[in-house]
Amino acid sequence: MELLFVGTGVGVPNRERIGSSLYIKINHISLLIDLAPGVLRRLEELNIRYQDIDYFLITHFHVDHILELPLLLFVAKYPLDPRQKAWQFCGPRGIDKLFDKLLYAYGKQIAPDVPINFIEMPPNTLYLPGYAVTAFRTVHTRESHGYKIEGRGKKIVYSGDTEFSISLIEVSESADILILEASFPFDTTGHMTPERAAELAREAHAKRLILTHMYPLKFDVAIERAKQIFPNIEVAYDGLKIVL
Repeated sequence: MELLFVGTGVGVPNRERIGSSLYIKINHISLLIDLAPGVLRRLEELNIRYQDIDYFLITHFHVDHILELPLLLFVAKYPLDPRQKAWQFCGPRGIDKLFDKLLYAYGKQIAPDVPINFIEMPPNTLYLPGYAVTAFRTVHTRESHGYKIEGRGKKIVYSGDTEFSISLIEVSESADILILEASFPFDTTGHMTPERAAELAREAHAKRLILTHMYPLKFDVAIERAKQIFPNIEVAYDGLKIVL
């Protein structure tokens, strides 16, 4: 399995980080979690063809996580390199209605030329060779979810946007890689700090904690405090690659 952090920031413009997005390669199957602004350009820089991605997973419907969706549908119709495979969009309840609203707004310029399928997660599970991808509720918006990938003795948890919660500790139990948002170095409703993420990783007995979705603020002190709670912390950056 290969993890590639396409974006590790937020919607606020930042030269070093675009909005959060994670690319996952499992054998010959590829997934992309969230479509933040700038994702398509960053994929190009990382030599990943957006036309070849098999599954697109959405955590929730805030603009900084889905804004690139209409552009993706638009450029996939580029006549010199059109998308050949069917679209597979996974996400919270209402993901099909989101597409309908985009189609109403943009019309035929984003209407797919290939079949499009929507998979609500939960209740559905995405089964890949040797792995299962499941969704779990998070404390952020009515529909917000994170994703858990398990298989062949490995467990990856991606929180998406969320507050600290007991249920997230339970989902993250013994994760090999726990990817948590740490939006601010100070407490804010709907998000976590590095310290809270570290507490969650410690309580979940995670092996490795990676922080992402960070605003362009000074995090040095908060990161040092977090390492006192859970030493095995890394701060993700755009382009970080992990192979399991």
